[in-house]
Amino acid sequence: MSIFSFFSRGKNKKEATPEKPVPAPEIAPDFKSVIAKLAKYSKKPLQRLPAIDPEDSFAIEGEFHEGYLALIPDQDTATAAALEFKAEIKGSAYRAFVFDGNEDGLLGVGLIKADSELDILRYRCTNAYNYDLGPEEVLAKIEDLDKRLGVTVVGCAMDWVELRFDKLPEDMDAFADEIYEFCPDSVDQGVGDIASLKEAITDMQGIFLCGSSRSA
Repeated sequence: MSIFSFFSRGKNKKEATPEKPVPAPEIAPDFKSVIAKLAKYSKKPLQRLPAIDPEDSFAIEGEFHEGYLALIPDQDTATAAALEFKAEIKGSAYRAFVFDGNEDGLLGVGLIKADSELDILRYRCTNAYNYDLGPEEVLAKIEDLDKRLGVTVVGCAMDWVELRFDKLPEDMDAFADEIYEFCPDSVDQGVGDIASLKEAITDMQGIFLCGSSRSA
């Protein structure tokens, strides 16, 4: 389980009850092959990914994004499945990630057509409004990390994102200070001190950041 958070992330989610599955459009030539692989991760019918309101990062009822969701009832299993599925579809026109629908109970492995890992965040509109950071500011920070370290988006919700890095920063002292400035609770509500933060980043080769969403 990831260790960086402004607030605790629930390990288990109330599982959504899937309704009659809605067919998704074939959005790339290898769609059928990729979808068949995704379906193996869930015992329930695949669901359409909801469209996301960029103003508040909530799902828009009755509207859908081009993509699928394999429902998985707990966070750790979803994370392991997303990482495995990412490796399976590497080089395709798609990106996989842990999708957490927050208020609607949807949790599992999401799949979207995307050119880069950062398109996952552009779709989900992850924010940290409790720190006055909207989706654009969060994305800008992750874009900067991607340029410097190379980023894989493991998963995200309206108020959290989990990342892995291709390489670790050369100056871990400065990097830990940077993360603490951007996400103070990575220490204050997380590992407890900067030394532990540095150790955790090294062990994880990534970060988990979470913030409280803005009131609807």
